[in-house]
Amino acid sequence: MTDGSQLSNNPKQEGKFSETPESHQYLGTLEELDGFCNEGKVKEAVEVLGLLVKRCHPVDLPQYLQLMWECSEAQSLQEAKFVHEQFIRSLSPLEVSTYNRIIEMYGKCGSMDDAFMVFNAMPTCNLTLWDTMMTWLAKNDMLGSTRYLDEAFEFIEKMPLEPSVNIWETLMDLCRVHGHMELGDHCAELVEQLDPLRMNEQSKAGLLPVIPSDLAKQKEKKKLASQSLLEVWSRVHEYRAGDRSHPNTDKLYAELRHLREQMKEAGYIPETRFVLHDIDHESKEEALLAHRRRGAGISRPPQHHSQNLHNF
Repeated sequence: MTDGSQLSNNPKQEGKFSETPESHQYLGTLEELDGFCNEGKVKEAVEVLGLLVKRCHPVDLPQYLQLMWECSEAQSLQEAKFVHEQFIRSLSPLEVSTYNRIIEMYGKCGSMDDAFMVFNAMPTCNLTLWDTMMTWLAKNDMLGSTRYLDEAFEFIEKMPLEPSVNIWETLMDLCRVHGHMELGDHCAELVEQLDPLRMNEQSKAGLLPVIPSDLAKQKEKKKLASQSLLEVWSRVHEYRAGDRSHPNTDKLYAELRHLREQMKEAGYIPETRFVLHDIDHESKEEALLAHRRRGAGISRPPQHHSQNLHNF
């Protein structure tokens, strides 16, 4: 852990604030800190924090949160650790929501070891903290193999709190990406139990096969389904993945298939591993072809502006 004297050992900065009275010096230093944060100058901002710490001047919660945000955006791990250390020293005890921000900061900096250190030090963890840990484990590809996915499942099963639908959906998406279909199917079942509508959204995105009888049952709920709305020539058109009710469906699909063949000739290979269930290769390609954004995009006139108004 880096100490304050190392990060604040800047003679120019020291001299700049030593010429004014104590109160003015403190206010000037705070203004300098805010200025560096607003400009995204992380190293300079943390140097000023070091000066404040060295002179025993207080730094309040919003300023620490702003510093953490800047460290996250710059992915500056050394500065993040220093800010965390001073944060704990000056403002303990912290709210659970603040620890969540610290975990997120380390996740964005790519240091899941530090994130786990903060997580494991918590006396109690709420679902928000668990969600944050799972999210950043996934984003840092810490679960990128079948073995780790199985371990993640066991880890979730042993949680002292009931796992949220977000946690199961995160694991389901990871299984989809890494081809662990058996575990992915199980997670999909859990997601469906906790939030059936969310599972319908996944199905309509072409990630899961939809049984015709199930579609019939959901017909009454069509207004709640995922929608892509496209303004074309002052009119609004609605597209749903796999939905063939649009008057130009045949033309749209024909054009999509034509473009797919041209793309294949140019070397494109459809990423069918993103289709979770064990169906034949041709069906997987059709599922990807039917994504609602493609339907919306292909119908746009040449050189015409379009706006995706609503998309879950």
